[in-house]
Amino acid sequence: MKARINGLRAFALSTFAAAALVVSAAPAMADGDGAIEHRKAIYSAVGGNMKAMVAILKGKVPFKDDLKVHARAMHELSMIAGRAFPEGSDFGETDAKEEIWKKPAEFKAAMEAFQKAAAGLDAAAATGQFQATADAVNALGKTCKNCHDTFRAKH
Repeated sequence: MKARINGLRAFALSTFAAAALVVSAAPAMADGDGAIEHRKAIYSAVGGNMKAMVAILKGKVPFKDDLKVHARAMHELSMIAGRAFPEGSDFGETDAKEEIWKKPAEFKAAMEAFQKAAAGLDAAAATGQFQATADAVNALGKTCKNCHDTFRAKH
């Protein structure tokens, strides 16, 4: 029995070590296409949460209690969204304009505005006050539009 437990421990440790190696090597393996795919997934989640909140606020669905969950998700996503534009991910199938990399200070300011608005939305939704949450969603939408106008290619 003891040998079996030791064998399981050894297997678990070797599996953990292999996983840690893969995770630590992941940034070195990232390529532009992988970064673009990752970025698209992040912004797809941002868009999905925004659409869900708007549907709730417009009364199209009866899930008012879900506003808190969507607001929290937007806040969390805002914290990683700016990192989704590493060097080398400015080519391929992307709507990201090269201004992101040419004007990093302006892009950083746009991301900080997004984070601030998302934090405000999270705080408003946590109060349970419907109108405050609606106002915060509108404020967040304005930061999204401002960033898209400057840093996202139009279709």
